[in-house]
Amino acid sequence: MLDAVETGFIFDHDRRMLDRYTFQAHYIDGVMSASSGCILDVALATPVIMSAMTMPIPAIIDNGMMAMALAFKDVGSLLWTGTPIPKNLTDLVETGVPVAANAKPFKDRDKVFRDLDTIQKAGVSRVGIETDAGQGTKVHDKQIP
Repeated sequence: MLDAVETGFIFDHDRRMLDRYTFQAHYIDGVMSASSGCILDVALATPVIMSAMTMPIPAIIDNGMMAMALAFKDVGSLLWTGTPIPKNLTDLVETGVPVAANAKPFKDRDKVFRDLDTIQKAGVSRVGIETDAGQGTKVHDKQIP
């Protein structure tokens, strides 16, 4: 089960909101479904994209980011990277998979600009700054490293 920050207000609030609604399906005619979509000017064959969680992937499997890039290219999706910036970001871009990359909003603005420069030099044209980072967050009253 997921925990929440300190009082758990957000989870409790969201649960109460969801409990207010029920959905009843009504079908008239069957329709051919389409799972395609578009995000950041990338036509996706599937609406599934990779989370910008770069750090755990290499710990799960050797050369994991490259495996993800090739898999997302094969299924017509988007590879999204976060920080730390993958050392092989240029190689990931060269696979031909569309790539988006985030940088962290460090207090050291020079580091932010260096990271953005590194991302752009790797050939990534979809670049962002994270607005919410899980590192250093709190669960209940405990600081999580």
